[in-house]
Amino acid sequence: MLTDQVANKLPQTIRVDLNPGILPFRIRHVNQIELSRRWNISPRTLERWRWLKQGPVYLKLGGRVAYRIEDVEAFEAAQSRCSATVGGPLVGGA
Repeated sequence: MLTDQVANKLPQTIRVDLNPGILPFRIRHVNQIELSRRWNISPRTLERWRWLKQGPVYLKLGGRVAYRIEDVEAFEAAQSRCSATVGGPLVGGA
């Protein structure tokens, strides 16, 4: 079959373990660009929040800004809002 011929010509995937015996590292920090992509906002918004002392806690490492994942997740949790109280009447509902 044609698919078998094509499959036989494709290179085989080789898995390379760069750190044998060591668990994969966990990303602990993100930069301004990565966080803006995560939240789909402009990097300038994060800059403005820092200037206004709003937004998530950040680290200043030399001239670089970094956000700890724990701080980002805590900020996200603090921003969650419920549109209706649990067990309460729904406004405009049927």
